[in-house]
Amino acid sequence: QRQMCIRDSFDEAQRLQGIPFYSRDSSEPQELNGYHIPANSIILCSPYAIQRDSRFWKEPEKFRPERWLEEDVEKHSFLAFGTGPRKCVGANMANMEAVFYLVTALSQYRFKLPDGFVPIQHFHMATTMKGGCPVYISRRGSK
Repeated sequence: QRQMCIRDSFDEAQRLQGIPFYSRDSSEPQELNGYHIPANSIILCSPYAIQRDSRFWKEPEKFRPERWLEEDVEKHSFLAFGTGPRKCVGANMANMEAVFYLVTALSQYRFKLPDGFVPIQHFHMATTMKGGCPVYISRRGSK
């Protein structure tokens, strides 16, 4: 059994943050789950909605990094970098860099949210937090 690691927390944050949507073009007519898609259609996919869908995730609104150890994640239900042949070519590098930066930051600093802070998501071109995220940062080893 694998132990939980920083990558699980990063993936869970990516799952909750999810971009509102991305689009694909249908160059020829096709059928998708019983729906006819005409040629030259624009198809929208919402990673945000899929990554919070209770058909794929237990307690989808909760931040639970341990889910990556406990649950069988449906292959196409986590779309942080897309999926299939059009998946971001830099996905592996982005994940490695994110984990590297998180480990570096967490080994040198403590991060604390103000008591009672509740994030409120805001949709723009990406999902952000309304008003930002106030955080207290202190160097490890200091009081």
